Parts: sequence; structure tokens; C-alpha cells
Amino acid sequence: MRPLDAACIDAIRGPGFDRAAFALDRWETDGAAWEFRDDRGVYAIGGLSFPNAWSGTFWLLAHKRVDSLASTDETWRKLIRTTRTVISNALDQTNQLARQRIEAHVVVGWPAAQRLVRHLGFEHEGTLRKAGSGGEDFEIWAQVAGG
Repeated sequence: MRPLDAACIDAIRGPGFDRAAFALDRWETDGAAWEFRDDRGVYAIGGLSFPNAWSGTFWLLAHKRVDSLASTDETWRKLIRTTRTVISNALDQTNQLARQRIEAHVVVGWPAAQRLVRHLGFEHEGTLRKAGSGGEDFEIWAQVAGG
């Protein structure tokens, strides 16, 4: 797990939280979950958690080697393409389990995460000040059904 992923888990769940348990918890979420593999193994897991019947939260945990991928790398393109498809399906109102809103929470000051959610089609809505366990600020990004 990348250091910034670990820092985000600490901010969300509090310092000392078992990070492996967090990854397992995310994997067993009630929404869609997926993993990305290459010849060296799993390099990212992602998914949507559904806290209620009308919205979801996008999450992603990645291995540090993801940071070295060029945006033109096939591995990176596969991650983006798959994630866009799952989010699009979750917002498709013809889908029986559709949601009207998918959010992503990004720790302020993490430009790579901001680029990722922007690239996935999320729009920045605002900032939750002092929302993390250590006083971290989080940006709220969202996609809504019908644009």
C-alpha cells in the first residue's frame, strides 16, 4: 500500500487502525469491488460502497508501483476504463440498483488523487474542513445521475 493510501486510512479510521482489515473491509463492501492485476500481481483494488439506497462512495487502494505508471501505460488505461464503466453502470437509472450520486473523498494536498477523480469524471463540490482524525481536510468530489 502506498504511504498516502495509508495516511488516508489513518485519517478516515484513526491512527492505529489495522490497515489490512481496512482493505478486507473494503473488499467485502456491499457495492461493486474489483481488482487490477498484471504479471507482478495485484496493483490496485477499487470499489463502490453503498451506505444507502441512493448514493455510493468510490474508493481505491493501490500498490506504490501505480505511481510510476505513465498515463499512457495500458495498465493505467485499464484501471481508468474499468472504473469509469462501473461508475457509469452504478449511475445508469435503467439499472435496478442504480444510485443518483457517487462520491469520492480526497485528502487535500494529494494532486495525483485529484487528477484521478477528475479523469474519472468527478466534479469538485467542496471541502470538509478538519474531517480527518488528525484534522485533515477532505475534498468532496461527485458524479450524479444524468450529469
